[in-house]
Amino acid sequence: MRNPVYHIHGTKYWKTRKDKFFLMTAWRIASLFSVRFVANSQYSANIFERDVLPIRPKVVYNGFDLSRFLEKRWLRARLRRMAYIGRLEHGKNVHLVIRLFEEIAADNPELELHIAGIGRLEAALREQARQSPFAERIVFHGWLADVAGFYQSMDLFVFLSAYESFGNVLAEALLTGLPILTSDVPVFEEIHGGEPAFCLGNPENYPEIRNNLLRAIADYPALAQKAHAAAERLQSLFDMEIHLKEIERTYETA
Repeated sequence: MRNPVYHIHGTKYWKTRKDKFFLMTAWRIASLFSVRFVANSQYSANIFERDVLPIRPKVVYNGFDLSRFLEKRWLRARLRRMAYIGRLEHGKNVHLVIRLFEEIAADNPELELHIAGIGRLEAALREQARQSPFAERIVFHGWLADVAGFYQSMDLFVFLSAYESFGNVLAEALLTGLPILTSDVPVFEEIHGGEPAFCLGNPENYPEIRNNLLRAIADYPALAQKAHAAAERLQSLFDMEIHLKEIERTYETA
């Protein structure tokens, strides 16, 4: 290898002006050399090219052990278990997932909300759930050892993150056939193929995401069919063997 390879992680590169000054200086110096930049999505590559350097990174999607998710794949028929899985942090909007559950819980007495993950907001979210009129149907699982099994046991995954560089959990969920409903972060379209039924919209516009949720679950079998079919396309995008070959090729030509 003659030239270094830089793997871009995330789309938020600095928190303060001081951080930005030092990082931009370092990246500009690095750009004087033949550095190969690699992003894990078209969206991440776009943000890096727009905000950091006028250089187009190579895109190599994340690789998965597909078998552990595909063996859990099945076609859902009824909505009984709604879920969130991920970090319990600011920007993930888990509090909105609880609100959306409350919107439909009265008309769906069998419906449960299952929240998996840990983070700084766990105590606040548990308190929000405790005060809900449907508190007995909201379950916190904490950290999970068997993520694929959790997806398999759920019927709907709502993920309203305000920003993401990728979104592994969405790809994993779809590989099991689990229907997803997401915020309008552009990278999510790369994962679910731009299927309008999977997008609730901007989390800052609660009436919009509420109305889109109601519309989506009104024809749940159709939503489930689209999620089940999506796994076919995702296999070619996120196959671990393809991922490793692309990374290897990148280093060989660097």
